[in-house]
Amino acid sequence: MKTLTVALDADGVLLDIVTPWLAKYNREAGDTLRYEDITTWLWPLKYAEWTEARKDLLRTPDLYAAARPIQGALDGVNTLLDQGHRLVVVTHDFPTHLKSKIWALRYWFPVLEHVVFAKNKRNAVRYDVLVDDAIHNNPEVLFAQPWNNYGTPTWPGQLGALHWPGVVSAVKMHAYSRTH
Repeated sequence: MKTLTVALDADGVLLDIVTPWLAKYNREAGDTLRYEDITTWLWPLKYAEWTEARKDLLRTPDLYAAARPIQGALDGVNTLLDQGHRLVVVTHDFPTHLKSKIWALRYWFPVLEHVVFAKNKRNAVRYDVLVDDAIHNNPEVLFAQPWNNYGTPTWPGQLGALHWPGVVSAVKMHAYSRTH
């Protein structure tokens, strides 16, 4: 099996930032929106006065202190490292969020040595496989979330992963396909 460089998105793949953001929104808006109700990048906001821009203002750096790892991410990262793969976090965010996001990544994933902030992930880092929850980033492995149709692949060769064991399997498939 070939050793790969695997780029991992932070939000929605390694860290769950939506749960604390959603709790903050529900508290402030008096809404009862659930994680699974967010089926596109635009949240289905209940009240007209709550625009996307107003909701986005609630996405503040302090949310990273409340962020937790996505289920299975800690074990998945360790498994990929044990298999010999090189892992790099490739993410994008507002400049005001960088310090908080790095803190959360270092706290939960101290084994991840490299964090790169870049809007265009493909041009920022040389990697073999990108694991991301954002369809528009054209990842080789689409990590399932409600807002991306639960990881349904959108182009030939793209693999969907419903959970972190699926990510590990998809990376393994990519590694084997490059040796044969």
